[in-house]
Amino acid sequence: VLEEIESLIDKYSIKSLMFRDPCFSFNKKRVASIADEIIKRNIKIEWGCETRLDNLDTGLLDLFYKSGLRVVKVGIESVESDILKRQQRKPISIEHQEKIIKFCDKKGIMVIAFYIIGLEHDTKESIERTIKYAKKLNTDFANFTLCTPIPGTEYYEQIKDRIYEENLENFDNFHPVFRHKNLTAGELCKFQE
Repeated sequence: VLEEIESLIDKYSIKSLMFRDPCFSFNKKRVASIADEIIKRNIKIEWGCETRLDNLDTGLLDLFYKSGLRVVKVGIESVESDILKRQQRKPISIEHQEKIIKFCDKKGIMVIAFYIIGLEHDTKESIERTIKYAKKLNTDFANFTLCTPIPGTEYYEQIKDRIYEENLENFDNFHPVFRHKNLTAGELCKFQE
């Protein structure tokens, strides 16, 4: 990894990069060694990563920042832990989310938070609470996408009898593609807006 970063700097004069592993900090020992080595080799690079907030702590973020971390992308998805669990997602405690986001803000690490509108058991009220929570977190960016059953996934198979969209190009997290139990396509789009 370090040799590739150095090669990109030498060959293309890059100044920054993004680690696109959706759970970059899952193996904390591995990513700490990458950050340590960036510092040891005196590599001048700003970088970002995608990860889960429960795979971050203040010590790791301190090390990351020292090595050049300036942006982190994280999935909040919903403030409703019961809805997340019912969708077979692993919720992260509100306290931990808020602690890590506040720490990032103090350090100068930009946070991009991802939210999902229209999870299987969402209601108008649950979406409103998630939007209110997003405002409370006040991250640098908030990205709201529509719940989309991607063809080939287990979720797609579970609800395929409610999927009405045939154009695969619309399975992009920005177009409603299935009949939601509690919300119309128009309501989902309005909430996303």
